[in-house]
Amino acid sequence: MKQRRWILAGLALAAGAAGATLAGQVAVGQTSPSSTPIILSHSGTLFDRGVGVKVTVMVACAPGDQGFVNVTLTERSGRRIAQGSGSNSFNCTGQIETMTVRVIAGSSGPFPGSWAPFVKGTAYGQAGLQDCSPYYVCDSGDTAHNVAIK
Repeated sequence: MKQRRWILAGLALAAGAAGATLAGQVAVGQTSPSSTPIILSHSGTLFDRGVGVKVTVMVACAPGDQGFVNVTLTERSGRRIAQGSGSNSFNCTGQIETMTVRVIAGSSGPFPGSWAPFVKGTAYGQAGLQDCSPYYVCDSGDTAHNVAIK
């Protein structure tokens, strides 16, 4: 009987160690939210008859950092797909930075030269931010959601 208790105790200890190891592996594989916030507006404004869309982006980063924002929009335009991207670089002030990014149709996508104009409707928008300290320590963030084009 005594030997059986030791076997059960050993099995419980081994199971606990295996569970702790697996829990550690799950925690390592998880992703945490970005420490560099970026907000893409939920609406944009057409300009030059669909050549592009102006969207507002808000970011926050540490004062003295150099920032770079990239925005991509993809939208159905008739029987074609309108897709484009635009970017801005800026100096971080430690305050919320608000900027307008001009997304130009045809500036990205698999078939350069066969671009379609943006139209009023709904596009899928993706925005990314990278900011780097003066010591080249960089951080990034991203967001994606629908953008109403007006």
